Amino acid sequence: MAATAWGGFGVHYDRASAEATLANPLGLSPALGEAVESWQALALPVSHVGAVTGPMAVLTSAGFDSHEPDQLPRIRHFLQGIVQVLAFYTQMPDNLRRDVFTGHDMNEGCTMSLWPGEKAMIQAAYGSGLHRDLMDKSRDGSTFDRSSFTRALLVASQGSWDGDPLAGLM
Repeated sequence: MAATAWGGFGVHYDRASAEATLANPLGLSPALGEAVESWQALALPVSHVGAVTGPMAVLTSAGFDSHEPDQLPRIRHFLQGIVQVLAFYTQMPDNLRRDVFTGHDMNEGCTMSLWPGEKAMIQAAYGSGLHRDLMDKSRDGSTFDRSSFTRALLVASQGSWDGDPLAGLM
């Protein structure tokens, strides 16, 4: 059986609550006890550029209004782009980790990537290259129906995602 990656996100209204969940992730999701690997992070969303110091996570999402047969070529094109971007990021020495997660209804999905800092993330996402080219082409609305992105400063982490993705950075 192929390995399955599962992602989850929690929102906390205070740091003490977030730290308590980080200290006891099984309390939030007992299914983690069955996982081969489990990595958790305390992340602080940021909206500014140029003032973030430390490792970062970027969560991007995209979705489709329908999976009707006339939409399938468009969806396939988008999924091929995700595969290409993940391969592109794999070649970047500053990309620490990357993965894609799909929603239960297959109309939504997201990617997550980890970076040692803001400069590396900005260069990968907005500098010349495959990701920038695909972003520019998507601006006409033909690639997906909705999208979003969130940048977050990684404050603490524990566990393993193919080892410790933040080793030596925190």
